[in-house]
Amino acid sequence: MSQGLPEACESKTKHDIQEDSETDSEYRAINSPVKNIKKTLQKRRKMKETKMEQLQQKESRLEKKKLSDIYR
Repeated sequence: MSQGLPEACESKTKHDIQEDSETDSEYRAINSPVKNIKKTLQKRRKMKETKMEQLQQKESRLEKKKLSDIYR
């Protein structure tokens, strides 16, 4: 009982381990490399415009809150 599994099963597991080690020696990238694409002037301009619009909306909301607080 204390000896464990019979040898027939052990030989199978050793064979499985050898197959795994063969595939592990190959190099496989998990995440493929990404090209660094520079932003064009148009994309940069659009980004600036959207950022400015968001800031203006934020400021307008803040002003609206200030006005509502004054009239309470």
